[in-house]
Amino acid sequence: MFERVRRTVLERLPGLVPMRRRLVDVPLGLDHTYWIEDPNFDVDFHVRHLAVPRPVTTGSWPNSFARLHSRPLDRSMPLWELYVTKGCKAA
Repeated sequence: MFERVRRTVLERLPGLVPMRRRLVDVPLGLDHTYWIEDPNFDVDFHVRHLAVPRPVTTGSWPNSFARLHSRPLDRSMPLWELYVTKGCKAA
């Protein structure tokens, strides 16, 4: 499943230019922040696999997702992450 999602993202990235852009600050704050295409774009940084610890309980999977959402995104990279989860099923 993970590899299929990763492949799909890679296939569609050429048409999704904003997904490959990152923020760049102007020195000395002389202008607003700019979006530029990331020359070092790495899909493996953005598409990740997350295994929820077993046994999956009503408390364990929300805690796993809460940890992800509590971290700020790395502003030196395009501002998105996609997690494919293993070990939990939608209710």
